[in-house]
Amino acid sequence: MAKCHHCGKEAALPFRCKYCGNLFCEDCRLPPKHNCSGINLWFQRASPSNLKREDEYLPVRFKPSTSHKTSKDPTKKSGKSKKIKPKYKKSKRKSTKLKILLLSMLIALLGIGVYYNTSNLPIKVNDLDGILPNTTQTEVVENVKEELNKAKKSVNQTLQKVIRTPSREKITNETIHAVLEYLNKERTKRDLPAVKLISTGIAQFRAEDMIKRDYFSHYDPEGYPPFYYYTQKGGVYAMEENCGEYRIVGGFLYPNDVPDYAVKSVKSMIYDDALSDWGHRDSLLDPSNNYVDIGVAWDSNRMVLVLHMTKKYVEWTKVPKVDNMVFSASGKLNQDLKFEGVMVYYHPPPREEFNKRHSYDIGDPIAGVVPGRAYYEDVETWRPLKWTIAGQKFDISFKIRPIKGPGFYTVVIWAENKSGLKHPFDPERDNYWTVLEYTVFVQS
Repeated sequence: MAKCHHCGKEAALPFRCKYCGNLFCEDCRLPPKHNCSGINLWFQRASPSNLKREDEYLPVRFKPSTSHKTSKDPTKKSGKSKKIKPKYKKSKRKSTKLKILLLSMLIALLGIGVYYNTSNLPIKVNDLDGILPNTTQTEVVENVKEELNKAKKSVNQTLQKVIRTPSREKITNETIHAVLEYLNKERTKRDLPAVKLISTGIAQFRAEDMIKRDYFSHYDPEGYPPFYYYTQKGGVYAMEENCGEYRIVGGFLYPNDVPDYAVKSVKSMIYDDALSDWGHRDSLLDPSNNYVDIGVAWDSNRMVLVLHMTKKYVEWTKVPKVDNMVFSASGKLNQDLKFEGVMVYYHPPPREEFNKRHSYDIGDPIAGVVPGRAYYEDVETWRPLKWTIAGQKFDISFKIRPIKGPGFYTVVIWAENKSGLKHPFDPERDNYWTVLEYTVFVQS
């Protein structure tokens, strides 16, 4: 267990500052909190924003800093992990009880209009003298009719919103397409390729689980991380999870408003993300992410949005799998990518305390897989059982050794970027892309 470089507190999953390189606990992770020697660079990354925060959200994680060197070609790879603490925002809506009261009054007024016809209105011509001297009884009746029609129209509009709510399936589909449209609009502004929608059901499962079990974290209440679920639910690419929550305090969340809340959440992730070191923005606007899986769920007072930014660049001839701790996979990479290597990362086994964290990562690198006489520095070197690389095609297998004991072991396949696409904000993402993250949970 590492100790925080600033306060000395022990941290099970420490954060490595990308600006000074030291390890810190969750409280001291941001540069201003630990008097970072590279704080000027941190301030340079922040961009001004006049947008008001409409919701709270969780940051995305990236690969921890890694470096390896073979006897043939030294290469560096790096990444980072970020977080932000969620806060609840009080709604400006009036209480539900007050709305019901106002609605009842409007219905009562409409009932009065229906009960009295024009011949039975309790108004006499003589009664108008001195009050409305220039108004005839006919004009008064017409004015009353007009006001009643306005009241009726207002009641109908309210009933349309309260009673005739579209189906949950329709609202979900509207939300997904609204988020996709807005996300691609922001990417187009920066000359980035649009992302396509991929519907695996995994992001939807994650959103529904947070609503059903009443939590908001990348880790579930037992401490299982999102990359574990991604593999367990059939994910066979590289994924970055972004989560957002919109909570109503002292009011009611109308399902019709869910699409707007979801778009506002994505907008905040792009323009108001300084507290998470712009991790959301860098993920959503990463040109290497070419697909997105969107999940949304809600109850009477909160909405949860989950975006799985995905790198889908492999056409699998043999999907990744692990049998008796032997990993195997074969496929063909996109023509703009070149097979680079395989590394294995370790994350501690699930703990309930992880649920209190508001960021995640896949852990620390523990081994690299490479044939022949090449080797990795700082981590173990594992030799493959099979290693065939021919152009964009690859066919590999190797034994996963649980050298850290129980926990999550994630196989990561890296590829060199030959597409020429550049990240608009984070050049560290440019040279190497992950094309697979496959996690195995070792219990004992």
